[in-house]
Amino acid sequence: MKRQIFLSIAFSVFAVNAFAATSVHPVVAEGGSDRLIESRAV
Repeated sequence: MKRQIFLSIAFSVFAVNAFAATSVHPVVAEGGSDRLIESRAV
């Protein structure tokens, strides 16, 4: 019983992390590329 609860909690956390990564990743990639270009220009 404890194992099932632990797996369900771990899966829900993994799903939330995957959803957050997919929704935030494009913004982070754009900001990172802009900063990289700025640092190279300087």
